Amino acid sequence: MSVIAIALGALLCAQPAKAPNGGVADLGWLAGTWRGGAGQSTWESCYSSAEGGEVVSASKEIRGGRVVTCDFERFWDKKGTVVLSPFPHGRKSPHDFPAVELDPKAQKAVFENAANDFPRKFTYHRAAPDRLVITLEGEGKGGPMQMRLELKRVEPPKR
Repeated sequence: MSVIAIALGALLCAQPAKAPNGGVADLGWLAGTWRGGAGQSTWESCYSSAEGGEVVSASKEIRGGRVVTCDFERFWDKKGTVVLSPFPHGRKSPHDFPAVELDPKAQKAVFENAANDFPRKFTYHRAAPDRLVITLEGEGKGGPMQMRLELKRVEPPKR
């Protein structure tokens, strides 16, 4: 079976997004420091480059002038699939989220894991050169939930 047939089959069957091209390198557009609000909170997120085959991030939520939570993320290649491994509140989640859409031209990536309640789906989209939109979707106690972060690119703090 040819490589083209395998890639086409993966797309048609909506399997996790394989890494046929750049893999994690296709997430290079995430790199940078981003800041924005959601509700009463301000979020600040820093994404590394894709150098070395992984993107890692650190985020903090600030409310009332204090950090109320911090999260980490690891984007990496797992057996040919780009995977998001979240560390909510600094702890490893039992769930990895395979990429189901990875489009470097549109600067968009979608990661899903139906076994998790919330979030079940992470969508990252660079809506403009200075704007990153992150949407988390899933099920909460009262039904469907969504959290949307609209972040603007900022320069890292000077030392």
